[in-house]
Amino acid sequence: MNQSKTKVPCSLILPIPPIVFEVGLNHLGDALRARRMIDALAKSGATHMTLQVVTDPVGITRDPSAITFLREAALPIDDVHALLAYASDNGLVAGATVLDPDDVPGLVEAGARIFKILSSDLTYVPLILAAARTGYPTYLSTAAAKLDEIEEVLAIVREEIPLADLRIIHTVLEIPTPIAHINLRNITMLREPFGIPVAYGQHSDVREALLVAAVLGADALFVYVAEERTESLPDGPHAVLCPEVAALLESVRRAVRTLGSAQRVDDPEAESLRRRIRRSAVAIRPLVAGHVVTRADIVFRRPGTGVEPYHVDRILGRTLPHAVAAGDNLPMHDSP
Repeated sequence: MNQSKTKVPCSLILPIPPIVFEVGLNHLGDALRARRMIDALAKSGATHMTLQVVTDPVGITRDPSAITFLREAALPIDDVHALLAYASDNGLVAGATVLDPDDVPGLVEAGARIFKILSSDLTYVPLILAAARTGYPTYLSTAAAKLDEIEEVLAIVREEIPLADLRIIHTVLEIPTPIAHINLRNITMLREPFGIPVAYGQHSDVREALLVAAVLGADALFVYVAEERTESLPDGPHAVLCPEVAALLESVRRAVRTLGSAQRVDDPEAESLRRRIRRSAVAIRPLVAGHVVTRADIVFRRPGTGVEPYHVDRILGRTLPHAVAAGDNLPMHDSP
């Protein structure tokens, strides 16, 4: 079957997935630091970012040490709103990792256009419903999830909101994730049973994983970003540093571009090259008019301007209508 075309339908070219840079809590409660990170993202060509929103640590956990950390590392909700608006004003699609259903309306008003649900909250249906009701993409992280849990929560939300824009994120709970546990084939595995887009969330310092996830067709790449790489940051050791963002964006674009099209494409400019490098059936010696061509009369030499070798049967046994000089193409048809 000839699949060659001169123009490639856009649907056959894999789109470049957006990279969602997660500021998370890597600002450590410093709004100025978060603002600097947003500036760096915008200047580097990033298109998407998220902030983690923690307004009431006591309403989230009973762990005293976790409560203490969240109170120190989280931003007040007014700062979150201001930063989301600031990111939007700077051309970024702003998003929020939410933990409290009551925060969602204010986040939308501030400019949040994507929502992420932590895998620890995969079964917290009120939170997922609050995000899904906005109509914006709602990504459910699956690091701590079993397949039956994913199936059940999707069914519950779809029953309540049939047109919810639900998506899932393949990621691994082990942080930082060693290369042997990244399991990027889960991206394609999860798409089939659930029939929704699957993103990849990077909890590893293996940068090649992002390129592989992109070429596997991940809906988006979620990547933590930080000003410096330090153990003191909640997502610091495996984060991309702000000065590295532009290079990462370009490497993902290049990786996806290598896939090209799912169809074979004819390049008109290649036709002349094809003729130069292919072989044709030519006379090995001078042949007179009326000569009946045999295999002993033929050699195959470049350029390919005559009969191609796999059509040599169209020449054998033919009577030459005219004399052919040594090295000239042999005609395909009988004399009249």
